[in-house]
Amino acid sequence: TALSLSAQEPGQSDMFPLSHQISDPRVTCFAEDGYGFVWIGTRHGLNRFSGSTYVPYLAGKDSLSLSGDAINALLEDGDKIWIGNEHGIEMISYGNVRRKAPAVDNVVNCIAGLDSSTLVVSNVDGIALYDKESGRTLKSYEQREVALTTHIALSPDGMIWASGRKGVPFIFIFDKNLDLRHTIPFPEGSRINGISSMGGLMYIATDQGLCRFDPGSRERVPLDQPFAKAEALFASPSKDGTEMAVGYAGEGIY
Repeated sequence: TALSLSAQEPGQSDMFPLSHQISDPRVTCFAEDGYGFVWIGTRHGLNRFSGSTYVPYLAGKDSLSLSGDAINALLEDGDKIWIGNEHGIEMISYGNVRRKAPAVDNVVNCIAGLDSSTLVVSNVDGIALYDKESGRTLKSYEQREVALTTHIALSPDGMIWASGRKGVPFIFIFDKNLDLRHTIPFPEGSRINGISSMGGLMYIATDQGLCRFDPGSRERVPLDQPFAKAEALFASPSKDGTEMAVGYAGEGIY
């Protein structure tokens, strides 16, 4: 089994082997840090991949241990990797676990960076602002329709875009104080698979294809797609913001 991490042309990808060294082949998320390590979250543990070997991080009590094994989200942040799991938010720096979540059920499904001191996270109650330094929740928007959402992104104008939870086909737009400002409805029964920002626009991957919006007017911007009716599974911009990889169900990555 192998994990495809990127592609430059249709049908081309970089493949990382998921060998017996990895804690679990059921991959949920991944991130690359500034040192070239790839961090791979799975249903049972986090793994740091050097290009040839894996170092697993599992639940335990030493410096290579987390509070929980079910990794839902990862965010690279300079020399830190922020982790969302079934117990909350944890953090690894320079290879060691520097912050552990309390051993209570407080599922975090998504993490996004708001600014140098604050994260935006989704949990069982809704969406919250999390202070990196203290580890405390600064403010929460506690509504069932956004609880445990898996998609949060910042728009170029500094607003927070979040998808509704499963079965809620809306985009919720908050300001930096987590006050709800706007919503964008999608057709009943549609599924939102991802949110990203590139070139001053917001891209939404859905089961009806990829669409994009002007963040100021929230109007849809026309977009030519290679597969008009194919489900867009994700839309991931490059680090320099000049290209975007889009995964289409049954078609590949473009």
